[in-house]
Amino acid sequence: MEGKSEEAEVKRIRELAERLNPTYLNDYNALQDAYSQMAKSKHPEALFWLTDALKNDRRLIQELAGEALVKVGPKAIPELRKLIHHSKHEIRYNVASTLSKIEHPDAIPPLIEALEDSGEFIREQAIKGLLELGKKEGNQPPKDERQKALQLVCKYFREKEEPHIVQKAYRAALKGKVTEKNARLYIKQLRAMKGNLK
Repeated sequence: MEGKSEEAEVKRIRELAERLNPTYLNDYNALQDAYSQMAKSKHPEALFWLTDALKNDRRLIQELAGEALVKVGPKAIPELRKLIHHSKHEIRYNVASTLSKIEHPDAIPPLIEALEDSGEFIREQAIKGLLELGKKEGNQPPKDERQKALQLVCKYFREKEEPHIVQKAYRAALKGKVTEKNARLYIKQLRAMKGNLK
């Protein structure tokens, strides 16, 4: 019985996949519904089609795919992480943006990786995502060491902090070199090394 339900789910996903990238965008509600249904599926093939749609040339398709991947949640992070170094700037931006909206500690490492991107907007999106993750979770106990490290340093970052400062401070906190007592001073020292002391 389980094999038949698996086959039926794969068939349903493939039918939905045909609707994900229509030739003409004349029925937005139907398109949005297809992405929503795909996001609800627990099958790995659904995740494949959604991440593939994130690479589409049409902005609307990219946005719908990103929204659906956010709904998928933490299960989408490993697939998104594979795309964080994609050759196309726009895809890397979409990935960073999507990761920023998935409120889970597993999104932290790929966003830290994105701080090294050559694209300024991608780095800014990664910082924005890290700040949001640090602030939203700041009122709750951290789920793991990554989140604890981010919460520790995040409260001392500026809104438009330099990517290398975010990266170094986070990594130092993760290694235990930054504590509650020295976090602010550590970040100021990083800024001073770059000539940005404030």
